[in-house]
Order: sequence, then structure tokens, then C-alpha cells
Amino acid sequence: MVDSRTDLAVSLDAEEEILPFIPILLQDLWSLGFSPDLALTILKRNFPATPRRVLDLGCGKGALLIHVAEQLGWNCRGIDIVPAFIAEANRIAQDRRLTNLVQFEVQDMVDEVEMNRQYDLIVFGFDSESLGPLTEALSRIRKRLTTQGHLLLNTIWAQPGRSQGEIATETDTLSAAKDAGLYLVDREILDRSLVEAQNASNTELIRRRALELAEKFPAHAAAFHAYVQTQEEESRMLSEDVQCACLLFST
Repeated sequence: MVDSRTDLAVSLDAEEEILPFIPILLQDLWSLGFSPDLALTILKRNFPATPRRVLDLGCGKGALLIHVAEQLGWNCRGIDIVPAFIAEANRIAQDRRLTNLVQFEVQDMVDEVEMNRQYDLIVFGFDSESLGPLTEALSRIRKRLTTQGHLLLNTIWAQPGRSQGEIATETDTLSAAKDAGLYLVDREILDRSLVEAQNASNTELIRRRALELAEKFPAHAAAFHAYVQTQEEESRMLSEDVQCACLLFST
């Protein structure tokens, strides 16, 4: 395991020196991961419209859970280690009068999965090894699921026929889930053109904030520039080298 600050930097593709500026760099983005649309499609396709107890590990600003609460009426809890993200999520929930259905809390996911709470559905985006390698992470999450619980996993794998070094293949991912005692129920693959368009828009918004910050804090200008370059490379990788997958597993 790595410490939470280092792991946060890894998951956000940022140098540690600019972590305090991340909320500003991402100020114009609500959804910080995959679009909620794909997850909602899978959930509506597989569950009746009855209240369920949901946990989002690393919820960011709460985009997915806000939509789940609005459209499905499920009881939701989201955690994230960035206080500014949680503050924004709670503000949106209050503005939309959803505080009776969704709550957001500053919490480390490592601590969260050690608690003895049980959930019908857990949402997890595998973008760092804060919970360990994928099989270990999924095994730890599975312990927090009810007997007939489900995991919604957002992840990436290498494009078929392409070697991407440390990036898992589809077979690797499904094998890790099976080893953790999870069984694939449904899946959606993000359309590459939509991924490219969304990432281009997001990167441009981040670039503008980075330029503003570089002027105000010239000592960190190089780190802000490096962050934008990293976002550009990640956008290229997501649209060209990998597939973005939303997978629903059952226990």
C-alpha cells in the first residue's frame, strides 16, 4: 500500500506539489470519471425501480449518485478523500433537494472497506492501487456486498491485439473478478468517438485553469504545464489505445 497523498496524486495524474490546486484545475468539471449515462443504462436494465443501498468509492463531486438518487430513488452514500469535491457534491445534493437520499462524506476508501457496513451495490473505478492490485481490490470490496449484492466497475483494458505494457487485457480483468468471487452480469463499452470528444472538452477546461494558476503561482508553473500534458496524453490513450468499460458483477 502507498500513503493516501501519494495514491491521490497517482489517481489524479498530478505531481504532489499541486495537489492543493486540484479542485481549481477541475473546477469546471462535474463528472470526474466516466459519464454517468453508461452506468445508468446498466442499472436501469438490470434492477427494478426499488430503493437500494449504494456506495460509491471515490465519488468525486457525486455526479453518478446524484443521477441515481434523482432517477431511481435509491439510498446512496459517496466517499472521496478530497474535501472540496465532497463539499461540492453536498452542495449539489442540497440544491436538488436530495439530501434525504444521498449523503457524501470525506473518507479514505481503504478505511471504508475495512468497516463492517454492507451494501447492495458498490461503485468502484479502478484507476490506482489504493486497495491493492485488481484481484485484491475486488476481493476486499466483495466483503462489503450483501448476499445478492452487485459491483459496478469502471475500468480500462488494452485494445484487442495491442500490447499496452502494464495495462490489463479484458481477459485479465474478467479473471481477476472471477478470482474475487464475482460474476459478470452486464457490460457496456464506451464509444471511442464520445470518449475523444468528452476528453477534448475536459482537457481544454483544465488547460484554461492551469494557465490562470501558472500566472498566479509561477513557482508551480512547470507542474501545472506537466499536468496538462499528462491529461492530453491520457486523453489520447483513452481514445486510441484502450477500451473504457463499465461492468456489472454479482456475488
